[in-house]
Amino acid sequence: MTDPSSSARTPTTDLLERCPGMLAHANVQGTLVFVNPGFAAGLGREPSGLVGASLSELAHPDDEAAVAAGLARAGGAYEHRFGHADGAWRRWQWAVAPAAGGGVLVSAHDVTALVAAAETAGRDLDVLTAAVAHDLRAPLRAIDGFSQILLADPDGALPDDTRRFLGLVREAGTEVADLLDDLVAVARVARAPLHRREVDLARLARELIEAVQRPSQGGRDVTWVVGDVPSCAADGPLLRRLLGALLDNALTFTAPHPTARIEFFWDADRGAYAVRDDGIGIGIDGDLPERALALFGRLQERATFPGRGAGLALAARIAERHGGRLWGHGTPGQGTTVWFSVGRER
Repeated sequence: MTDPSSSARTPTTDLLERCPGMLAHANVQGTLVFVNPGFAAGLGREPSGLVGASLSELAHPDDEAAVAAGLARAGGAYEHRFGHADGAWRRWQWAVAPAAGGGVLVSAHDVTALVAAAETAGRDLDVLTAAVAHDLRAPLRAIDGFSQILLADPDGALPDDTRRFLGLVREAGTEVADLLDDLVAVARVARAPLHRREVDLARLARELIEAVQRPSQGGRDVTWVVGDVPSCAADGPLLRRLLGALLDNALTFTAPHPTARIEFFWDADRGAYAVRDDGIGIGIDGDLPERALALFGRLQERATFPGRGAGLALAARIAERHGGRLWGHGTPGQGTTVWFSVGRER
């Protein structure tokens, strides 16, 4: 912060000084020419000791180049580590924008505590996921095993009703195991690191169609159309699960029709990829409701359409992990369109 008597003070710097947030002004080289008290406090320093310092040089050595690049762009939002006077590295979410009088304005928010809390919650989720994936399966295996022993009935003394009930027990155990699989899948999507690479979505769609049409089409006349879709930078295996879930849904909800048309295309107006079918409309008239994207949020009775209501939920979380979103619209008797975006790599 400049000295109060300095002729460099302006109404803008007076306003910034009074703002409770973390704000600073840097020149085109990234050198701080003004910092407000909140910005200085975030680094545990006096404002006067920061004027003339390079913001990128205050960053963690691994983040220094990225901070310099963000300042050079004079725009964007970022998350990096900056050095506090106590020797600790504080994680900031910060944004930069062009300043009216030249240079850039920087605003920041310390998210160190939030990140630490999220990491703790993540570790707890990892423990829970491991328990679901392994420990909770042991009693299910025992139930199924004992049921099989009873059903073997070498003496033929087991009543028919008892056999039927034991069969229902085994079916329920299998269903619980499948639900556990879905829970683990969603948890792992939320925690898995993204490995972005260039993904040819048209090719991916054709591979998925080849995989689902033979066992699932049931002899129906299904026309598959893959449009001229652009590639994107995304996690290939996760995107395969996302698109696979949408194509499988489309095939499921066109099942009542002897013929069907399912399209995968790029919607330039919305800047998103889309899967469109001419099925029953997934049981909605209008935009896809939030409950449809919730885990196990079904829109149709299970007796009418198979599934556990996890496909769309998983697809939506994959889109969100990429910085995008998933949404849809249906018309009863005419079909459904589901769009998704995957954001951009920052």
